Amino acid sequence: MVNLPAVKPLLSAVPLLAFVSGARPAAPVRPRPDPTLTVYAAASLTAAFGALGDTLERRMPGLHVVFNFAGSQQLALQIELGAAADVFASADQHWMADVRTHGLIADTPRVFVHNR
Repeated sequence: MVNLPAVKPLLSAVPLLAFVSGARPAAPVRPRPDPTLTVYAAASLTAAFGALGDTLERRMPGLHVVFNFAGSQQLALQIELGAAADVFASADQHWMADVRTHGLIADTPRVFVHNR
């Protein structure tokens, strides 16, 4: 399962960074760090998500995709303990439900693939 809507705000904000402006600052403007998309995904998704991350980075210059691959239960615990993730892709509905029960998911999770 993956929380795809969590990706949308970040990805839609990336092109807007160049257009955000305000009053002239008194000090020199420092360049902003490149935007980062943090993905917590089940270890079984390592190859597929790694390829997706490479594609995203090629299509959106400046975007940096960071992965944390582990067991779904480990990822859920990390999130519950305060780790920040833009996307949580669990291989187990139980752990997605657990994170959701704690109010840590911004939208309704969706099944996007099945594995054996």
